[in-house]
Amino acid sequence: MCCGSTETEGIGIMLKKFLACVNSVQRYEFFVETGAAQWDKEEMMSVAMILGIQADENADVSRLYTQVLNELTERVQVAA
Repeated sequence: MCCGSTETEGIGIMLKKFLACVNSVQRYEFFVETGAAQWDKEEMMSVAMILGIQADENADVSRLYTQVLNELTERVQVAA
C-alpha cells in the first residue's frame, strides 16, 4: 500500500497519507482500508474539497466519508 499503517494516527496524519498517494487508485485503496472513525471532520472536508465534492459543512464525519468513498469509487471505475 502507498501510505503506511492507519492504526494510530492523530489529526492531520490521515490527510497527509491520503495526499501521499499519487493517483486515484492508490487513494481509493488507502481510503477503503480506513474507516470514518479514523478521520476528523476537518480532514474529511479537505479531502472533499480536493476531490471537488460539494460537501455539506453540517454533515458528520460518517456522511462525509461516504461521499468521498463514492467519489473515489466512481473515479476508479472510470479509470479501469
